[in-house]
Parts: sequence; C-alpha cells; structure tokens
Amino acid sequence: MTRNKILIIDDEQELINQLYFFLDEKGYIVQCCIDSEDGLKAVLENDYDVILLDYNMPAINKSEVFDKIKEKPNQKVIFLSDNCTDEAKFRVSGRENYPEGFVYKPFDLLEIKAIIDAVISGINIYKSTT
Repeated sequence: MTRNKILIIDDEQELINQLYFFLDEKGYIVQCCIDSEDGLKAVLENDYDVILLDYNMPAINKSEVFDKIKEKPNQKVIFLSDNCTDEAKFRVSGRENYPEGFVYKPFDLLEIKAIIDAVISGINIYKSTT
C-alpha cells in the first residue's frame, strides 16, 4: 500500500508537532517546514499528495508562496488559517488558482484527516463561486 506524502508549512511549532505525530500515526509520510522559504524549497525538490499551508505565514507573501506551489503540476493545497475572513478575502481577490481546501484553526485532528483524505481522493472542498 502506498503511503501518501504530506508537507506541513506552518510557523507554529506546537501545531506542526501535533499534526506530524497524528498524521504519521495514521500512516502518512509527513515532512514539516517552519517557514515559507524552506517550504518552497521542499516543494521544488519533492512531490506531495497534499500541502498544508499556513495562510498567515510571516516572511514571503502568502500569495507568492501559493502561486509558486501551484506552478508545479498536481500540487494540492489546503490553507490553514486562524481568521475566518481569510477565505472570503481569497475568494474575491480575482485569482486564477484556488486551494483545494480551507481549514480554520483550531481544528479537530480527525477533521483535518477527513479533509486530507477527501482532497487526495480528488474532491475539491473549496470551490470558487465566481
């Protein structure tokens, strides 16, 4: 059985640890990056089934990080956000690319697993209405 690869890009070490141990225990191959620059480097060097990307990362502009990830074919992104208005802002930004999901912190670990599994199965839980 093939194990799915997950990349977590988030600046909250405690959240990274929780996600890493939970997803590893559930059978995923998990790689973690604490900043955007390391995350982009990992994306360029590897293929992932899903990328969990903190929407409010410091340093590089979040739109720039997302766009660079989406330049690589078949990279599925789920944004992690602590602000429920981020999704609305993203929707009205007039962007060409959209993430496959938006999840709000704090979230239940079983919820994030269900969303990851849905995205891996090809279900886009975030659909643009524009």
